[in-house]
Amino acid sequence: MKRIVLVFLLSVVLTASHSLLFAQSLREVFQRFPLKRPETSMTPSPTNKVVYDATNGYLSIKSITNAEAHSSEQVVFTLFIAEDGTKYYAYQEINDPGGADGCKRSKFKMYLLDAGEWRDVTAQLIPSVRISEFYGKKGAPSLIDVNGIISYTSADNQHGQGLGIDYTLPQIGTTIQATLAYRCENDVTAEYLKLYKECKFKTIELLWNKQNGWFIMGKKR
Repeated sequence: MKRIVLVFLLSVVLTASHSLLFAQSLREVFQRFPLKRPETSMTPSPTNKVVYDATNGYLSIKSITNAEAHSSEQVVFTLFIAEDGTKYYAYQEINDPGGADGCKRSKFKMYLLDAGEWRDVTAQLIPSVRISEFYGKKGAPSLIDVNGIISYTSADNQHGQGLGIDYTLPQIGTTIQATLAYRCENDVTAEYLKLYKECKFKTIELLWNKQNGWFIMGKKR
């Protein structure tokens, strides 16, 4: 009898713990996210724009670092839920120097909280979006693709010159927009301008496949 009671009590505790974990808001999860920078604040201010949409699982924090140069740092944290209830979190950092050098940089990855450990599952969830997907014709140039920067040479890639893919995480819905863009708007060379113009498509939709729990390529435009 005592054993049955103990098993019952253990079951209640585990169920309560699972319910508590499930009930955690996106804001609470973000507070404990290991890649969250200590200086990131969720308190709105004239220089810190916070958008928190609990209903759609979306959090954006954009801090103005230099008002005159229109430079900013932004983090976006969003939630995607698979059909089986598995939760995946997208984390993005966007560094926009504005008029300083025009080299906008962004990092975007997907994570799964598994048994208390955060796992990078980007490669399993996000399809590889390369220049050939935008080119829309045969004979796409062979380019170096490192950290989202697509360049002709290693030197260009290291300096952030070339084309890149900007990912826009949705506040409403589950479609991610992958957009081809210049990495350094103030220093666009003729060869990259030509390559950009040759690409048939500039944006590719990444559609959330809720049943399988990953993204697939959708419309190109």
